[in-house]
Amino acid sequence: MIKIMEKKRLKTQSAILKSAHILIKKFGFEQTSMQSIAKKAEIATGTLYNYYPSKSALLIAIFDELTQELTSQFPKRSTKPFSEKSAKSDLENLMRHFCKFIYLFPKPIMRHLIGQMFMLELEEISELISLDMQIIGAIMPILADMQSANYLENEIDIEQVAILIYGSSTMQHQAYISIPNMSKQKLEQNISDQLEIIMYGIIAR
Repeated sequence: MIKIMEKKRLKTQSAILKSAHILIKKFGFEQTSMQSIAKKAEIATGTLYNYYPSKSALLIAIFDELTQELTSQFPKRSTKPFSEKSAKSDLENLMRHFCKFIYLFPKPIMRHLIGQMFMLELEEISELISLDMQIIGAIMPILADMQSANYLENEIDIEQVAILIYGSSTMQHQAYISIPNMSKQKLEQNISDQLEIIMYGIIAR
């Protein structure tokens, strides 16, 4: 009985997130009501609030679902002998992979959603930070391998380097959603160029 109830709960949760994603992508965050999401998910509005007490909580859940999906489907590491070049390639592929996050909604909607994040409660902000840390955690194994191979000095804090790489890419994400004519190709090239600069600064010479 418990398994059946859990299966039903997960199915309902999935329907809610899928419906919210579709409606927000089509109409925008402000124009999408909890009632319209409940209707599309074919559940009562009260049931929706039992799962998510606010649209902000629902938005975080959508981002969390995508983060879990991205972190569970990492691009494969290079099969070539480990080198500075292969490490950079692995990092580029990983950061390109996480660009899918910013492609989740059209630019105007993403701009609004980013702005909405500044209005979140402290607990909700903490949840978003935990999502960021999962992505930073995905960068660190590559840097650890570089350090083990003596491409990075032992005194370099790889967590701080991972935060720097992630931070530089998120700045490019902001530029991408803010500049109407900036292409996905340009975004990914900018991230690659900045990664090149960071790598130049940390590689042991």
